[in-house]
Amino acid sequence: MKLAKSKTRRAAILVAVLVTMLVVTSIVGTAMMLSIRGHREGRSERQMMQVQFLCEAGALRATEKLMTDPTFAGDRWRPELGDGSEAIAEIETKVIRDSNQSLIIEVIASLEAGPFLHRVQRTKQFPFRVPTN
Repeated sequence: MKLAKSKTRRAAILVAVLVTMLVVTSIVGTAMMLSIRGHREGRSERQMMQVQFLCEAGALRATEKLMTDPTFAGDRWRPELGDGSEAIAEIETKVIRDSNQSLIIEVIASLEAGPFLHRVQRTKQFPFRVPTN
């Protein structure tokens, strides 16, 4: 009789330990998945912000070139990011002239940031007003 109670008690403890391990493993697994997802989203968000800054840098560069050379039509360049990554950035600028003598600077910025992130490309247009004296 005493032997049966001892085996029952051991079995109950074993079941409780197994259930506890299952719950802890599930919590740790979920936490790890959330951490990995957050890390990926952070990298993606950083990449989107970098492309936005590249568009603005392209517009500033084109503005500067238009101020010194009114016939500037656009160019393509690869700036160094300087963040220690192996990302490759490329910016293409085009100056669109219409019949009203107004100018639009079109900037196409792309960023290829390695094997684990997708290539991101954005196109933005910036109006340019020719300064009058």
